[in-house]
Amino acid sequence: APSETGTSSPTAMQPWGGCRDPGNPDATEIITLGQQHTVCITIGPGGDWSGGATNIRYTFRPMVDQFSRFHIKNSYQQLVNSQTINGGDGTVIPIEGNLTIHVAAQTGISFLRLFYDPNKFRVYPFLTAIIEVDRGNVRRISWDDSCVFCGRNQCEEITYNFGGVSTTKIPRARLHSSGCYYQQEECNKDSVLNGEACDVTLYVVWSGTDSKGRSLQSSGNRFSLYPSSGAATVMKKPRTAEMGPAEEESTEEPVAAEQV
Repeated sequence: APSETGTSSPTAMQPWGGCRDPGNPDATEIITLGQQHTVCITIGPGGDWSGGATNIRYTFRPMVDQFSRFHIKNSYQQLVNSQTINGGDGTVIPIEGNLTIHVAAQTGISFLRLFYDPNKFRVYPFLTAIIEVDRGNVRRISWDDSCVFCGRNQCEEITYNFGGVSTTKIPRARLHSSGCYYQQEECNKDSVLNGEACDVTLYVVWSGTDSKGRSLQSSGNRFSLYPSSGAATVMKKPRTAEMGPAEEESTEEPVAAEQV
């Protein structure tokens, strides 16, 4: 099972110099077994980011090569239903249109994954990032196949570059680019019952070699390697009235936004 990791406050945006530990931003982190490493998750709009975009970024520090889980409590309610993010100065910033997510570690960065489509009223909450490492340095970050949680008729292409172009149109991308969805109506019922199936929840696995050349193996736990029935039992489904409310969990809510 994935290990739960603590969250930190969203960090203030600086010119892109990579994903850094906000507690020690000048440090150069090399990926080493037995140590924690900073991973950033950024939530923002869909489309073209070249002109800048209002976004919220979180950092967390999972243990290298552990199958880890990062959950932002009540994020579905705020991002999708309220369509806002909280500004660092106490203001509330409205957000419109699609919501996307990307992940970074060191200077490596993933493609954008669609999280919410307001035109179709669909939420795509199945997020597993594969951090590929060479001698302690991030080579690339890719997304795991998220179609193991549903039938192909409920799986859509949801991965884009930062110009808003679907990765299916990028030659030789060789990526898992599709994912399953829940209808917003399902997520609303889940949210009322304190469920978290539609909150932003990121799983992280590792592959390659650490700074000492040792093999990273947690990518062998990623969901796409499970049978569909097995994967479905690991991820949480939207709750219904028959299931009753979910128990409260100690995780952190979004508290600040940043402008790029």
